[in-house]
Amino acid sequence: TVYAWSLVALIGLPLWMAVQLPLGRRLRWMLTRAGGRSLVVLTGIHVRVHGALSTDGPPAIVVANHSSFVDALALALALPKSAVFVTSSDMEHQRFIGSFLCRLDCIFVHRGRAGQSEEDVQTMVDLIRAGHHVVIFPEGSITQTPGVRPFHLGAFAVARATGCPVIPIGIRGTRAIVPPGTGLPHHGAAEVTIGPPIAPTGEDFISEVDLSRRARRAVAELSQQPEIDR
Repeated sequence: TVYAWSLVALIGLPLWMAVQLPLGRRLRWMLTRAGGRSLVVLTGIHVRVHGALSTDGPPAIVVANHSSFVDALALALALPKSAVFVTSSDMEHQRFIGSFLCRLDCIFVHRGRAGQSEEDVQTMVDLIRAGHHVVIFPEGSITQTPGVRPFHLGAFAVARATGCPVIPIGIRGTRAIVPPGTGLPHHGAAEVTIGPPIAPTGEDFISEVDLSRRARRAVAELSQQPEIDR
C-alpha cells in the first residue's frame, strides 16, 4: 500500500504540474496517458482491452459500470483522445484533483438538481454535436455492493436529443484492485470490454428509458455482473 501510494505521488505531482502549463489538449492527454501507463506497470496492474471505439464513426455516448476509482484510469488508457469524460461537480472543488480534471477538459455535472441537470445535458449535447465522444458512468457514485445499479437518465437524454448511439462498456477486476471504501490497492488485472453501439429507437421519454435499460443490460453482460436495484 505504501509503495503504491508513493508511486501515485511521485507520478501524479509532476504530471499535475505539467498539465497546468499552457499546453494543447492533445499534449496534456498524451502526458496523462503516459503517466497512467507508468503507474499501472510499476504497480503490477494489467489493463486488457477487448474491442475498440471507432475514431471514424459518429460521436457517441459511452457508458460504463463504476465499481472502483481505477475505472477512470482504465478507460483513459482504452479510449481515443477525442473522448470527453463526465464526472461529478463534487470533484471540481477538490483542490488537487479538481484543477487536474479541469485541465483535461472534463465536464462536471450536478446530481439531484433539476435546473442545472438540464444545463448539463445541453453541455453534453453541444460536445456530441462538436464531434466528441462523451464518457459517463451513469450509475453515479461507487458503492461496496457488487452489481450494476440503475442508470441515471442524463446520458440517454443526450442520445435522444442528438440521435447519437450509446456504446456500452463493461469493466471487470477493478473492484479487487482498489476495493470501495478501503483505499488499499492490490495487484490485479482489469478488463475493459467495448460492446457494439445501441441506437435510440425514438424521440420520446419512453424511448429514452428503454435505451437506458438496454444499455444497462449490455453493460451488465459485458462486465459479467448482475443488475441490482440499489
